[in-house]
Amino acid sequence: MTKKILKTISLFLLITNTHTLFSESQSSLEIRSAAFFPSSKLFREIYGNVGVCYQLEGSTRLCKCIDGWANFDWFNRHGESYKLEDPTKVRIANTSIGVKFLCRSYKQLTPYVGIGPNLSKIWLQNKSEYFQESLSKWTIGCVFKSGVYLCINKSTYLNLFVDYLLQPVHFNTNVNIGGFNLGAGLGMKF
Repeated sequence: MTKKILKTISLFLLITNTHTLFSESQSSLEIRSAAFFPSSKLFREIYGNVGVCYQLEGSTRLCKCIDGWANFDWFNRHGESYKLEDPTKVRIANTSIGVKFLCRSYKQLTPYVGIGPNLSKIWLQNKSEYFQESLSKWTIGCVFKSGVYLCINKSTYLNLFVDYLLQPVHFNTNVNIGGFNLGAGLGMKF
């Protein structure tokens, strides 16, 4: 598995190094992964204190220090229902857009903060000895972004980030299915 990841990253860097680019790139595409730390105590009791989410994010320059972005985030986790300990599964697809405010004062290092609305689709599957239940809901929330871009070369960068997703949803009770994402991304400017 590790060899496969290293080969993929090596191929990505080779392609981006041979790509002819303008000196100031206007857009980027990034593959991101993060540790997800849920805010809700109930969510943590059912699905654990930390999970993994996978993301794809695109950005484009709107002006000198503001970028527009769009992000897709996928989270999938198995757990045990609260008190009864029956098997349960949650899947969450987040789609968000927004703006990032960048400090482009440094050549190799670009810190940023951002904000935007988030649309989520949540699927729950609960099983027990007596019944099986599948639920799904749409919900609207907000995402707050912060991070730093580290330039690898003209067309490739590493993004170290901490994002917070505020995502309230109501099933049998109100729960914030959001939380902190602490992760890294590998991106290509074009």
